[in-house]
Amino acid sequence: MVLDAAKRRGLSLLELMVTIVLLSTVLIAFAAVYPAGYKLNRKSQRATQAAQLATAVAEEVRQLPFDSVNPAQASLFQLSQFTQSGVLPPAGVIKTELKPPFMLPDASGGNAGIPLGIRVLTPNIEDGYPRYADIEVTIAWDEPNERELQRRHVTVKTSRTENRY
Repeated sequence: MVLDAAKRRGLSLLELMVTIVLLSTVLIAFAAVYPAGYKLNRKSQRATQAAQLATAVAEEVRQLPFDSVNPAQASLFQLSQFTQSGVLPPAGVIKTELKPPFMLPDASGGNAGIPLGIRVLTPNIEDGYPRYADIEVTIAWDEPNERELQRRHVTVKTSRTENRY
């Protein structure tokens, strides 16, 4: 009895081999792209976290009064004087917690092309104290890159104007 070719079922060895080769090629291509995508995702995640921290610190600085009669209370004018001399504000002024690997760069970060962590500029001084402030917050972190650490940073800029009636 001769079997009709149309009634035969199953895969031939050649069809199976072609399918395995095609599937292997697709899986190898995906495996080659996956690590690069993972690294890129991690980098963007750190940059997003740094931007969120910088925004939180900038908002905290914006809430400070322009000037204070109490020397123990920080003010934008005091921060302006600190940052113009290239010094970070004293500990305790900023309450936002920065966990490693994130940091507020100090003046030594300038050699890496990174600005001071907090900069406050009060260009408009009326009646002896400022009425306007430009605020710039930079958060830095060390990003693993190939065989070394590379310093990255994110800067957020904002301003504040005193409301006068």
